[in-house]
Amino acid sequence: MGSYYYLAAGLPTLSPDGTAPFSVDEFLSSIEGFIGKRDYAVIKTLAEGGDVKGNRVCEGFLRFRKLVSEEMAEQRARKQGVSPEKYTKDREDREAGVSEAVRAALAAENPLEGETAIFRLYWKYLDELSVNHIFDMEALSAYALKLSLLQRKNRFVETDGRREFERLFSNLQTGIKNS
Repeated sequence: MGSYYYLAAGLPTLSPDGTAPFSVDEFLSSIEGFIGKRDYAVIKTLAEGGDVKGNRVCEGFLRFRKLVSEEMAEQRARKQGVSPEKYTKDREDREAGVSEAVRAALAAENPLEGETAIFRLYWKYLDELSVNHIFDMEALSAYALKLSLLQRKNRFVETDGRREFERLFSNLQTGIKNS
């Protein structure tokens, strides 16, 4: 596993409260010449949402994301009065912190607050995965995943969402009137 002292030191710091300093594509093109082809392929796959076997950060994050998804499905089923057995029969892991965070996200006043809570849960987990890793592939892997999370978060603009909701609602009303 290589060390990337200069590359990692030159990357802007990512903050969960901030915005992405550049797109995932810009990040990939900026690091391509500074890391080995194999490592670049791993980072590219991670940044694009793919699964990389043998990468501790990727495997841990994918396991955690699955855990969160299963917990959300189970809690939503219970909330809808549906038996959660369909969602719990193959579950292997449970973490109290995940259950509480998902419960809080589902109880949020609006969907954006819920998304933000889940975003913060993922961010915290990536911080935990990359602790004591500053200049290696695990640090770059966590950086790529965090950048992807930030890029997704930046797409959630409340005014745009409200405008789209109003457009869809208006179309629905028009469709009902014309029926």
